[in-house]
Amino acid sequence: MKNNLINSLSDRRIFIKCGTQDFRCGVDALAQNAIIMNTEGFLEGAVFAFCSRSRKQIRIVFLEGCGYYMITRKLINGKFSWPEKKEELECCPAMIETLASLISDPISIESRKAKTIVKTFNFSKENYL
Repeated sequence: MKNNLINSLSDRRIFIKCGTQDFRCGVDALAQNAIIMNTEGFLEGAVFAFCSRSRKQIRIVFLEGCGYYMITRKLINGKFSWPEKKEELECCPAMIETLASLISDPISIESRKAKTIVKTFNFSKENYL
């Protein structure tokens, strides 16, 4: 699914919001942030990526047709590695490979499977009472 998403966005300009964002706001507020960062880019369908304060979620916002999309990726384990906000740089243009790298899993699949197996076989009365 992730590769299909990345491939479908590869022909668009990409902007990454440095630093973290309060995700209590909805799609309208994130779209407004994208418009403030780069109005022309947003209206042309550019992709804007935001990271939550906890660094466990990434939201991608872009305009298409008569409306805009917000795609969320939320981690169960680990945190995303995200560029820090610099005073002079609030938003930076990026390549599709950079976005793909940022939204990739921070934990290897093997270690994630091992943790899942341990959690699955933890049968004790305390967990079920």
